[in-house]
Amino acid sequence: MTSLPNIVWHESTGSTNSDAREPSLGHGSMVATTHQVSGRGRLSREWVCPPGKSLAMSLVLEVGRVPHPHDLTWVPLLAGLALADVINSYAADVATVKWPNDVLVADRKVAGVLSELTANGRIIVGVGVNWALDSHELPVPTATSLNLHGIIVDPMALAEAWREAMMASVMAGVTPEVRGRLVAASATIGRSVRIEFPSGETDRGIAVALGEDGSLLVECTDGVRRVSAGDVTHLRHND
Repeated sequence: MTSLPNIVWHESTGSTNSDAREPSLGHGSMVATTHQVSGRGRLSREWVCPPGKSLAMSLVLEVGRVPHPHDLTWVPLLAGLALADVINSYAADVATVKWPNDVLVADRKVAGVLSELTANGRIIVGVGVNWALDSHELPVPTATSLNLHGIIVDPMALAEAWREAMMASVMAGVTPEVRGRLVAASATIGRSVRIEFPSGETDRGIAVALGEDGSLLVECTDGVRRVSAGDVTHLRHND
């Protein structure tokens, strides 16, 4: 793979996803910060952390330069897998991927992915990592941070490693091997889940597989349902 542009680091910024929309930033460019003050997660949820305690990074992918355009629906999963791989390089087999856009450590959310398609043919892949948050700083009880699990990283090194892994994955395509790795890394497949569709409809079942487009196949009472958008909650035995 050819060399990538330097990462644009901000001491503080509103949103790296917004910054990454700058027209001068081309394929493989990335904006990052350890102090994001106006971040958003999926469904426009607020994502704010104390200064210097989290890593926000947004990667630019030009759709026209992705060799396998039919793989673009897999981008959130590829981003999660790339980050899980990087985290596992520090502490083996601790990170897993929750469909479609979270990375978990010890079954708690340590990172999230927000991918946005722009009008000029780009995908902005935003990732927020709970890097050095203390337990009292976690936004919700189901969250965690790398430091809380003894995973000590340099945020600049983590950002560069994730970008390299993500770019290599996107350019190589979603091969059968990659699909197998996604299944193996999944914290969702095999679990009881509750689905909330964009329409507001809900259902429950067992997540059984990934579809050809990266969707989640869930075996419900009335048959297998394909989930391509919506919220998926992992259920516990007493739920």
